[in-house]
Amino acid sequence: NYNLLRKESFYSVMSDWNPAEMIGLKPKPLALSLYKELITNKVWAQSRFEYGYKDLRSHQLMNTFLGTPYIDLRVDFNSWIPKDLPHNISKKLVNYYLKIFKNNKEFHDKIEFKIIFSCYTLDTKKKIKVLLKHGFTKKELAVIISSLKKITRITFGKLSSEINLINKLIDRQKKIKKFGDDYIAKIYWLIEDCKKFGTLPFSGLARCGFVSVEILDSLLNKKIITLRDKENFMKSIETITSQIQKDYSKEKKVFLSKYGHLRPNTYEINSLNYKDGYDIYFKKQSHKNKIIRNKKYSFKFSTNQVKKIKSFLKNEKFNFTFDQFEYFLKKSIQLREYSKFIFTKNIDLLFNNLKLFAKKFGLKETDLTYLKISKILDMNYNYTTFKNIPDLKKDILNNKIEYDYNNLLKMPEVLLGKKDLFFNKEKSNSNFIGTSTAFGKTMYLNKFKPNINYNRIVCINNADPGFDFIFTKKISGLITKFGGVNSHMAIRCAELGIPAVIGVGENLFNQIIKSPLATIDCQRKNIILNGKYI
Repeated sequence: NYNLLRKESFYSVMSDWNPAEMIGLKPKPLALSLYKELITNKVWAQSRFEYGYKDLRSHQLMNTFLGTPYIDLRVDFNSWIPKDLPHNISKKLVNYYLKIFKNNKEFHDKIEFKIIFSCYTLDTKKKIKVLLKHGFTKKELAVIISSLKKITRITFGKLSSEINLINKLIDRQKKIKKFGDDYIAKIYWLIEDCKKFGTLPFSGLARCGFVSVEILDSLLNKKIITLRDKENFMKSIETITSQIQKDYSKEKKVFLSKYGHLRPNTYEINSLNYKDGYDIYFKKQSHKNKIIRNKKYSFKFSTNQVKKIKSFLKNEKFNFTFDQFEYFLKKSIQLREYSKFIFTKNIDLLFNNLKLFAKKFGLKETDLTYLKISKILDMNYNYTTFKNIPDLKKDILNNKIEYDYNNLLKMPEVLLGKKDLFFNKEKSNSNFIGTSTAFGKTMYLNKFKPNINYNRIVCINNADPGFDFIFTKKISGLITKFGGVNSHMAIRCAELGIPAVIGVGENLFNQIIKSPLATIDCQRKNIILNGKYI
């Protein structure tokens, strides 16, 4: 990549778009290719460019090594450079980001909070002074701060346009259901619509959500709000999870008409959605184990807090009111989760049409997971039908052989150089959510069966919207192998007040699932297994 700043790059499975969390360390070919097509090939860069960052629309964000998806951190760090930042400062900033990462690879799942400067908040001026120790001048810091302010202004003005696109997707989903039985054409347009009206605005709303959390953290760091204030603020935001809890008591048909498209492992076609797996995911529980509905929280900034926030907005010349500021903080987090809920309907519809196509042409439904989506998309404009099905069967066989081979090879979570291929001792900083404590039996949820007792500390590998069904159970706590401080499950647990540890890493996770008992102490940021701190 001759037009990227710096020649050296590093790779991580949990940075930026978090492939390990969303599709796993060894995703099947369909899931991997679909994630790339919908997000990491082009959509991610288009969204970032629209929010005021460097134009990387010719660059893919994700590479795969032996079947394991990695985020290219040189591409990633280049993408966080404001597009109006002078070249010499941009180059120094990318060099700084890569240097810090190289010395702190445990930050790979929290880059936006620990390494980069992606927006302007109440404590940016204090935080950015660290650059003075790395060869930056005060004048250069002032230029960076000015660029970050522009990006924050752009971000605050984006909510309405992004949700308008999402609403268009809802209309298109209704139309495409009536689009006849040309399954390949329907798959093609489901993907095109999903990119333009689904994952693109979701990318923007996810960015807005990150900015909101950074602003909340800066309010905390400046002692304008307390940790309890932040917790109550997050609990006051009602997302799709809260709605699922409420709607769970409704008639099955009504419930599934709204949530039937969700599935654990969103991009895996062989994972049952809520409609097909209802009796597994939602088997009615005994009265003893029924979920205790969380009370509705409300949060209001105090008079003194409002005064300080208004002062910040005025001093930094932000042209929005306190009401607009508060609305953005709450709505961006809520809409981020809502937009994800909507665009995943396209994925479910795509899978349904792919299964109908397989049935019509004699392909095994279970083999579809070994297809690459590009092969299907090419067929939309390729009418050599006598060749297509034999070619698909051949591709399935070859992809399966390659997958089985790659699946034998364990890869590290971070690649800094060749030596990392031979030494795999990972260091991970877990993300504790809230200040509560959970104690109890652990349960590794890697298989789905009816009548499971969920009144435990549930452990899952990688979490996405399809795992929301666990919040209709009375779980004690949650531990995930992969995930960041602002990931899907982090937002869910903060909203519901569930003690959780997100992204403990592979080595620690394997210890936890082998332990029958665990304690999560979020306030002290400790995990205790069988009476021993780990």
